Amino acid sequence: MMDSNSNVFLPIQGMDMRSEYPELSDIEQFKSLSNTKLIFVWYQACQASPLLYLEKRTRCQQALKLSKLEKELSAEEHGRYIQGDYPEGITVALKRMAAFNPEARMIANLSVKNVFNQYTKIAAMEIDPAQQNAETMMQYVNLTSKVTAELPKLISTMEHRFSTAKKSDTEGNVNLMDNVIEEQ
Repeated sequence: MMDSNSNVFLPIQGMDMRSEYPELSDIEQFKSLSNTKLIFVWYQACQASPLLYLEKRTRCQQALKLSKLEKELSAEEHGRYIQGDYPEGITVALKRMAAFNPEARMIANLSVKNVFNQYTKIAAMEIDPAQQNAETMMQYVNLTSKVTAELPKLISTMEHRFSTAKKSDTEGNVNLMDNVIEEQ
């Protein structure tokens, strides 16, 4: 079950979501959207959106407000959005955003952290060469070489965080330090 204090692709006020979550830049359905439209799509369709369980019309009104997209729309466009009549680019982006699985991302995030912790334990193992035969020493050297070669890749993956973040607190402060950092 997903941690109720966690989120995926959490919009950060004043930041472009594609800068905060580079993965979004690689997704065709999001490339042509402005940041405000992408934030609207997140509020409307992401499984981690706090608006997801609101009635459709209310969710749309709140998403328009929170994303600030309402300021960019004419009265006619605003009315079409409220009725669920979106431009094609928004419609395909909504479908794509709805496909993200926050729980799977959190599990993957924790799994990578676990692998990292295990690898660092292997890399930190101390053995006395005088007490080991040549075969055991060669196995140790091979193992630690492979582990140290993998550590930078794991760090990069952990820093990517599977686009997960901690939700904001009651004052609206956002803590982007995810479980990888907190639990070490």
